Amino acid sequence: MRIVILEQKEWKKFSEAAHAVCFKEKRPVEFDRYDYAIVAENDKGVPVAYMTVRELDGDSCYMKHGGVFPIIKDTTSAYLAYEKALLFLKNKYKNISTLVENTNTVMAKFSMKAGLRVTGVRNFKNSILVEYSWNKEE
Repeated sequence: MRIVILEQKEWKKFSEAAHAVCFKEKRPVEFDRYDYAIVAENDKGVPVAYMTVRELDGDSCYMKHGGVFPIIKDTTSAYLAYEKALLFLKNKYKNISTLVENTNTVMAKFSMKAGLRVTGVRNFKNSILVEYSWNKEE
């Protein structure tokens, strides 16, 4: 598995379709705000997962949206894709954060296993979101 970085302009061509495949819902491309996307590809060069990233400053980023495609859903490759994307971020930033809906136990486990820790809780549109963060110096 390898990681490919797509700049905002490139990812916009795929974002609606990727979100629809992963979550079975429409999210217009104009709705999202991010700086770039991290795409995990399998050994044949087929995209298997993605994550959008918003830079907060030179040392910090926020993992915004992401998903796995049906080809690796519910497999160990899903975690491997997350881990590889996170490794890229850990090598580039000192601070990483993300929000995970409290009902998304898979992402909660992925986040904890990958070394992120719970740093907060937020409410948004009748959802409870758990904040996970990583700091290079901790």
